[in-house]
Amino acid sequence: MVQHVISKLQEMPVWTNISTEEMINLNKTLDILSEIDRYPLDVIRKAISIFYKSTASLEDMGRLLLVNKFLFDLPEWIPINSYRRFGGWLGVPEEQCRINLLWPFSRGEDGSLVLTKRFTGYMGEAYLALEAFDYYLKSYGRRNV
Repeated sequence: MVQHVISKLQEMPVWTNISTEEMINLNKTLDILSEIDRYPLDVIRKAISIFYKSTASLEDMGRLLLVNKFLFDLPEWIPINSYRRFGGWLGVPEEQCRINLLWPFSRGEDGSLVLTKRFTGYMGEAYLALEAFDYYLKSYGRRNV
């Protein structure tokens, strides 16, 4: 099961390279995320631990960001003073002392997650994928589909 999740991560389109035109058709990314979401969290976490390397490419860090944001029941907006940074993602919306934790996703009319934001840049140390996974699980729990 772990190897299957790793295969799905490798198969996922590269969000960090998606153009504006391609953002319109992201069905494959959402299908893969939905497929990964069917596995138990311990299997997914193990797959992330194998897939992730401290020298991970920006493309792989982007894949793991999407997985982490998709799996957990994250609120859209939280107070900026309670925000924990797990990487140097640029372009995360901030307004009125709040930050968009759900970014780069938005909720569709039916409440489902829709990938609506493009990658705008990354600066700093590598994305802390496992730390983010653990924090989101402990703080917000798994998203109910």
